[in-house]
Amino acid sequence: MYDTANTEQSGTISRPRAYWDMAPCRIRGILPTVVARRDGDIGGYLNYEMDGKQAEVREVGCAPNAPEVLDALVCHLLEACETDWVEKIAVKFPSLHPFSERLIAVCDSLVTKTERSKMMLYAVDLSVLLRRLVVGWESCIAEAEETFPALVVRLPLLNDQQVVLRHNGDGTLQIVPEAADAVDFGVDLSEADFWQLLFGEIGWEQVSSKTTVSTEISAFLAVLFPKRQVIFWSSDQY
Repeated sequence: MYDTANTEQSGTISRPRAYWDMAPCRIRGILPTVVARRDGDIGGYLNYEMDGKQAEVREVGCAPNAPEVLDALVCHLLEACETDWVEKIAVKFPSLHPFSERLIAVCDSLVTKTERSKMMLYAVDLSVLLRRLVVGWESCIAEAEETFPALVVRLPLLNDQQVVLRHNGDGTLQIVPEAADAVDFGVDLSEADFWQLLFGEIGWEQVSSKTTVSTEISAFLAVLFPKRQVIFWSSDQY
């Protein structure tokens, strides 16, 4: 259910079954506090914790096209807050999330947005990470209004790792360590800036004015690196 709800959300992480079974997962408060069932099957879950007069909502998961499950989870949370005389609810994911929107509408009270915008990231093997993105990138290329010829772009050096992005001219991509015909990225980005670009916190259009690459390559990179809403999930914000 976590994968179904979050696999398309920028900023989330992959959680194989082994992740959920690890002891640290339980220590760090990742597991659901309550689950919602429909006809005996789990339709959604909520992870929250009461701390005095405040409730902290850490995570929510829901089956696709199940607004009634989100409504039920919101109602459960509010009932729990009423029982514990909670005065403030802090939601640790964006206010645009469907759960957040429902909660705000039902509460009809003062809302203060405190979106999180920091996280730590260390890629032990950059090429492996980028290969996880290839399928999504190829989908972006297929949906683009223009077609692109064979292109080879050398990405910025990250963690002392060099990676080259090769477009084969047929909509497919390869991640290779080096290529003699590769063109430099064309923008002097810090590691932090590149991570923001990679995950969509900034888009290529925001840095393209400083690039030295051709118009064709710039248009190609704009397809791969659009600006998106990045969601930082607690408590896996690392």
